[in-house]
Amino acid sequence: MSSTTMAVDPSFEAAEDPSPSSKRFEFTATGGEYFRIWIVNLLLTILTLGIYSAWAKVRKLRYFYGSTKLAGSSFEYHGKPIQILKGRLIAAALILPYMILNSVKPLYSIPFLILFILATPFLVVKSRRFQARVTSWRNIHFGFTGTYGEAAKVYLGMALLIPLTLGLIVPYWIFAKHRFLIGKATFGKTPFEFRATPGSYYMAYLVGIGVLVVTGIVVAMLGGASVFLAARGGAAGAHPALGAMIPAIVAIYAGYLLMFATVHTLTVNAALSGVDIEAHKLQCQLSVLQVSWIYLSSAILFILTLGLYFPWAVVRFRRYQLSVLTLNTVGSLNAFVASEQQQVSATAEEMGDLLDLDFGL
Repeated sequence: MSSTTMAVDPSFEAAEDPSPSSKRFEFTATGGEYFRIWIVNLLLTILTLGIYSAWAKVRKLRYFYGSTKLAGSSFEYHGKPIQILKGRLIAAALILPYMILNSVKPLYSIPFLILFILATPFLVVKSRRFQARVTSWRNIHFGFTGTYGEAAKVYLGMALLIPLTLGLIVPYWIFAKHRFLIGKATFGKTPFEFRATPGSYYMAYLVGIGVLVVTGIVVAMLGGASVFLAARGGAAGAHPALGAMIPAIVAIYAGYLLMFATVHTLTVNAALSGVDIEAHKLQCQLSVLQVSWIYLSSAILFILTLGLYFPWAVVRFRRYQLSVLTLNTVGSLNAFVASEQQQVSATAEEMGDLLDLDFGL
């Protein structure tokens, strides 16, 4: 895929302070605007039996990318619906036979399951390469240099070790996937560097386990209280016992929500804060409590509105994610972009493989 290069506006270069600075990402989308896009996409997807979903995805991503800004410039999405549709048809050709046979003759579905598992590295690399190449900022496209062999080691080799290690390798497996997906990305010709460590991922999971332990203690105390009230009051104590059980049920759901938010938040912070682009560094500072509150309140509003709150929930969470994401620059960001544009122009951007498709992974 070739891209048209464009020199950076000299006025930007002259106005930019070359000293180190922090440039925060911005998200200008609104729930109301996205609701109009979402509801039309949903209705047309239903009317076309899912075929329009490829066009719906392009429309949504163009809106979201165009609403995401860094240093005053928006990101752009250049994907074509037909590429996404082809990718989904290929993925469906692998998944649907398995689903049908698994419901009728489970034994006959095993070959399709094995085929899908073995195809995973290929699908991941092709999909990731497509996603990168159709994304640009200041007219410079991103890229992905990961290979099938590297993907196979992560998605197949390490996955086989999960039962053998009784799950202890899971945090390292998540780290390895992030290292592959992020560390093999490029901005133009400049590769991303991934400096995160496995220790930060294990710490995230340990904290998550700690949350579950505390939840278990609270639930046990509430359960014990309900048993005590029931035993003490006999039939009359049934209502107080039930009153004690309701907080226990709430505590279970709240504990799992907090555990998920903790692991997700800490691993995302570790991954994004470990990204360098030349001398420039990303920093992500998601708050566990804030993420938990957004999850909880959005879920409640989603239920109360029968699902219609979904577009506002998506915009709300993405706005928060980007509000705590900054790029700490060293020197002139415009000079870096101008240099990158010259490199891309001088070497000519590599043509994309016709099989680089979006498989929906």
